[in-house]
Amino acid sequence: MDIDPDDLILKLRTATDRTSVLEQTRYYRWLVGELHRFFERIRLVAAFLWNGSGLATTIAEQLARRRGIVVIFGENGYLPNTFQLDATGVNTFSSFARTWGLDEIRALRWTEVQRQELAVLLAAYRDSRLPRPQGPGKERLRASWIARLSPAGGT
Repeated sequence: MDIDPDDLILKLRTATDRTSVLEQTRYYRWLVGELHRFFERIRLVAAFLWNGSGLATTIAEQLARRRGIVVIFGENGYLPNTFQLDATGVNTFSSFARTWGLDEIRALRWTEVQRQELAVLLAAYRDSRLPRPQGPGKERLRASWIARLSPAGGT
């Protein structure tokens, strides 16, 4: 089954993964072959993929979609105690990002109460003061090491 390298490269976050695709490295060819055989052997009706920007995930997405397999992406939410599911991807490739432009998001109007609630959540998140769960066990939740917030236009 053919893979569209241009489509893969758009979604890959690391230079190493992009180089693997561009140079058709041994590992890349092996991974494509293994995932292709997996899809042929298992005959999935749906695939749950975490994140969406890793080499294996982008290849799996492409192979699944070409077979007409439903794809659902999962990712840590942007705020504590949140989780996101999306059929098109996460972050830049999410249905939200594809539907709303940055100007439309900036144009939304929030009440002062909503702004204060968000400020409290963001301050706690930035200070690693995450809320404790209410259910059994009540262990402390930790934010993903990869999740971070930065001011608009910042790095």
